[in-house]
Amino acid sequence: MLKVALHYFKIDRPAWLSCAAILVLLALLAAYEVNFKPYLGMTEMLAGIVPMFAGIVWAVALFSKEFETKSVVWSLSQDLSSSKWFFCRIISPLISALIFGVCVWGIVEVSQLRSDGLNQGKNMMSYSYIAGHALYPAVVTVLMVSVASIAGVVFKKSIPAVAVTFALGLLVGTTGASWLNPLLPVEKGEFSGPHPDPALLPVPGDILESEPIENGKYLVEFYPNSAFWQTQTLYTLMWLLLSLILLVSTLFLFKRASKKAI
Repeated sequence: MLKVALHYFKIDRPAWLSCAAILVLLALLAAYEVNFKPYLGMTEMLAGIVPMFAGIVWAVALFSKEFETKSVVWSLSQDLSSSKWFFCRIISPLISALIFGVCVWGIVEVSQLRSDGLNQGKNMMSYSYIAGHALYPAVVTVLMVSVASIAGVVFKKSIPAVAVTFALGLLVGTTGASWLNPLLPVEKGEFSGPHPDPALLPVPGDILESEPIENGKYLVEFYPNSAFWQTQTLYTLMWLLLSLILLVSTLFLFKRASKKAI
């Protein structure tokens, strides 16, 4: 099994290089921010969408390609069972997804080297911050690979697999980091600031609601920064559970499809 898994690492080199190219582009944007626009925040905002592109890469390179080129027939005619072959085949993209996500986190951190020093109040509970930091990019990329896998087995064609991965990736990238908001702790407090806009109050978290009270103060309801790691844990568990469900379903569907292919 080890030889088969290593064999697919070699076959998947174009996919790995494509993911690396995506990271290079994100790193160039981060370098631009660090040097010229420390408050831009574009790298962090794109971090929530970038896993979708990694998923699209694997939608082309994974099971849809195996069925299109009929290489799955040759692979399953060897000594390995369909289950063992599936595990050998999925190792490369899953490791790629984890490395990709960790690199995204690192690039986002680099992009904020100057802004962290200039900005006094960091909102660690904003959508873009949650989606671009810690393990979130890695587990979402694993989810996108899982989506690409099951789409490839179901459709057996690259174009529909890419379309499904793109659609679900866009949905997760633009809304996913808010799905568990009802489970997050909420705090209230009185705040005042030099700017009349309540959205710019120096609140240690993400503002939900604010109402003026007296003497230029506001009563603010917000998600506190102290809940950041709790939030990351919840999303990590959710995305990993969904990924596991998708991969188990993919294995079941693949075993059925492989019987028809041979």
